[in-house]
Amino acid sequence: MIFKTEQMNSFRRMAEIKFRRAVIDQMRADHPGFKSLTTEQQQSFIDPALAWARHFGFTSERALAFWSNVTWVLQPQWHEHVDLQPVLNDLAPSEPERLFRLKTAIETAQWNG
Repeated sequence: MIFKTEQMNSFRRMAEIKFRRAVIDQMRADHPGFKSLTTEQQQSFIDPALAWARHFGFTSERALAFWSNVTWVLQPQWHEHVDLQPVLNDLAPSEPERLFRLKTAIETAQWNG
């Protein structure tokens, strides 16, 4: 059986929708403030978070979900923090290693407010 490009694109879109829904459900369960947003507001929050994660080379569901949660807890532009730039811009390590380094950098960074 050979799949056409259109079919593969359809599968990819379905998987993305399912993943976004799972992230939103998880965030609703873990963050009461997020749960109080409308579905449209939740989607408007998640989409840029996922785009930024991908911009920095994170592609696994674990990393994308982590990024979304950190964005909610800290602030939408948290990735601009100067202490995080060395980790975000170093694409050499594997994704799990980069995610571990990012988590460590977030925990040790000096945050205002």
